[in-house]
Amino acid sequence: MKKFTLILLLLLALLSCSACSENALADCFDEAQVQAKAEEVAMLVISRNYDVVCSMFREDLSAELTPEYLASQLDAMLDENGEFEKFRATASAGQKSADGEENYAMTMVLAKFEDGKRTFTITFDENMDLIGLYMK
Repeated sequence: MKKFTLILLLLLALLSCSACSENALADCFDEAQVQAKAEEVAMLVISRNYDVVCSMFREDLSAELTPEYLASQLDAMLDENGEFEKFRATASAGQKSADGEENYAMTMVLAKFEDGKRTFTITFDENMDLIGLYMK
């Protein structure tokens, strides 16, 4: 029950932010497409297919990120959780770049594993290039 309440509160917080006009997805994004691609990225991380994940990053970021770097940051966390079971929830919100020139789509994906859960925060630019990946 405690886990369910936490998930519900997380989703409500994200959805309440997306209800505000400043946090709604920009018209250039299709919410279903954004969420499907975010779940695809999360599944690639879960399966440790870091080569493909790195190829999805925007060009200016992909030069700095290597599969080895992602493995060094993510493998230990994934090892703690056991086998992946399912995605529990996915929610998206819009963001703007610091200069206000670019629109971003930020998606939170809650994943359930046999020994715990992980929250992925995945961000795309207007071209649906990956620009942010965080797993907690």
